[in-house]
Amino acid sequence: MTLGEKIWRLRESRHMSQEELAEKLGVSRQTVSNWENDKAVLDAEKLAKLCTVFGVSADDMLNGEEIPQPIVQISETASPSERKEGKRLFSIVFAVIAVILIIIAAVGLIVSDDKASVSSLITFHSDFVWIALFVLGGAAFIGAVIAFLKKK
Repeated sequence: MTLGEKIWRLRESRHMSQEELAEKLGVSRQTVSNWENDKAVLDAEKLAKLCTVFGVSADDMLNGEEIPQPIVQISETASPSERKEGKRLFSIVFAVIAVILIIIAAVGLIVSDDKASVSSLITFHSDFVWIALFVLGGAAFIGAVIAFLKKK
């Protein structure tokens, strides 16, 4: 297998266009096309960047054998702002779920009987369950708000 074929296969396996790869490497799309068609040879610096982008060794790229596909796809790490936005979104969703839990607990407290029977042998005060649910929802809501407001 030629180096050009390897570049093409690695790029395709990661669902990356020639333009995307070219942008990552700081070259033109035509340069990537020339590499894939074995019309041009990479210099050492571009080969090193290419290996980093694809997560393979230079030895794997340069030997004539096919590169084994990784079991887990290598994905780009999210930028700090994307991670922060994801954490904030998670906090918002968690807070909404906590508020729903609080509402369910409040409604349960309002409409519940004083006692509930799980079976004929076990009788307990259902208010305890609703109060516990209310406290749990409140704690979850406070945790979500704190996580949302955290800087890092």
